[in-house]
Amino acid sequence: MSDLHWILGKQLIILAGILLLSWLVGLFTGYVTVVMLISLLVFIFWHAFQFIKLFRWLHGSRKGVVPEGSGPWYPISDELYKWRKKSRKNRKNLLSVINEFRTSTEALADAVVVLDNSSNIIWSNQASEELLGISRKKDLSQRITHLLRLPKFIQFLEAGDFSESLIIPSPINPDKTLSIQITPYLQGQKLLVCRDISQLQQLERVRQDFVSNVSHELRTPLTVVSGYLEVLESLTDFSNEQVGKMIAEMSLQSHRMKNIVNELLYLAKMEHGLKTKTDHPLDMPALLSQLKQEAIALSAEKSHHIELAIDCDKGLLASFEDIHKVFSNLVFNAVRYTPEKGKITITWHCNHEGAIFSVTDTGVGISAEDIPRLTERFYRVDRGRARDEGGTGLGLAIVKHTLERYQARLAIKSELDEGSTFSCYFNADWLA
Repeated sequence: MSDLHWILGKQLIILAGILLLSWLVGLFTGYVTVVMLISLLVFIFWHAFQFIKLFRWLHGSRKGVVPEGSGPWYPISDELYKWRKKSRKNRKNLLSVINEFRTSTEALADAVVVLDNSSNIIWSNQASEELLGISRKKDLSQRITHLLRLPKFIQFLEAGDFSESLIIPSPINPDKTLSIQITPYLQGQKLLVCRDISQLQQLERVRQDFVSNVSHELRTPLTVVSGYLEVLESLTDFSNEQVGKMIAEMSLQSHRMKNIVNELLYLAKMEHGLKTKTDHPLDMPALLSQLKQEAIALSAEKSHHIELAIDCDKGLLASFEDIHKVFSNLVFNAVRYTPEKGKITITWHCNHEGAIFSVTDTGVGISAEDIPRLTERFYRVDRGRARDEGGTGLGLAIVKHTLERYQARLAIKSELDEGSTFSCYFNADWLA
């Protein structure tokens, strides 16, 4: 206010000086009134000219340079210049924030859609086109319910209760399941976030199947054991032979439950983190020779022809227990599911990418639709036959997860009645 008072005071002094000077001139010329009136009009027109310049700039696009004022108009021009400079800086910062927001939302895997108070699309990111089929250019300003015509979504939007997310199938890909969350803000505007939860739902199904399968696998041996115990409790007149058979069967079922529990614990251990390399490489010829002898012992009366082919002298920098468990699972499966006098070939091969362990058999083979699910826990192509062979249904799941801990992978090739080949691929980093 002090600056304003000073400017007004100065202008009053100038005006008084002009009037005094014009009065003196008027006395000298004899036209006092005329000279004073002309001087006053010049003073007023000068201020009007300064005002019009400033008004035109403010009323126009404001793109040009701020008009430089004179006298009392100079501080006003100076303040406008500073305001414009600050405004441009703030606008630049705001544009930078907006660009960063757009860049970050473009990188999101989730679809983000901004809606106005009438649910018209204001803005959307790239993922919204991939998940919801919303085009960022063509569908701008379109009402979202004209594009997502699912009755469930329309009811959800119209109800206005967004406390929980909405689960719907993708309108452009029925194999995908989407979770939609809407957050209201400002004056009726809404932020829609859509996430692909297909994988989460699949994991939930796997979890449910796992619980169901564990229950099923343990129920049978538990039923056998509890049944024999009830018989033994209710009756006492048994021959030694009968009691021996009951005990043998209960022991067999108990051993089977123990195997399932042990493999589940081992599998849980294999699912966490990567393994570190050992200091000394495994002696692969010795390990594979041992596996061959174990396979011959397991084969017994089936009289399989088991071959061992080694063309690599490099060993794995891995735990003997882990690698033996992986390789033995594959070899013993080949023995179990290959008919009598069939052929099984165990191979250890190296190339520039690393090493390959493979087991090839002339067994019954596996259908193409079953191959992708073989490494699931408790998945069996022939449930009854696999259980009769003594398997727990966890072997290939253990193989897969153990290999992943060593940055390796399992590949399966098989055709019905043509046999199978199970191969483990190891990176060169794990060889020495």
